[in-house]
Amino acid sequence: MAMALHSAALAVRCYLNGVAPAEYHRLLRRDAARPIRRALALYRIGRWAPGQALLAQALRMSPRLLGRIAAATRIAEAAWLRE
Repeated sequence: MAMALHSAALAVRCYLNGVAPAEYHRLLRRDAARPIRRALALYRIGRWAPGQALLAQALRMSPRLLGRIAAATRIAEAAWLRE
């Protein structure tokens, strides 16, 4: 949901500032590529039985890791604040 909201906000800013659609797509790709890559990697690990066990063990050992994992799949705050 946050990526959809970011995409919409970015689209509005670009439209109001006369930014070309290709530039909007470049900006969105720049903002979303890293979190999407990380989420995809976690998804792939989670689909693999040994990966599930590894993730579960890591989270048992360090519950705070879950927050870090979630943060790693979010759009950076700097992208939200950029004008």
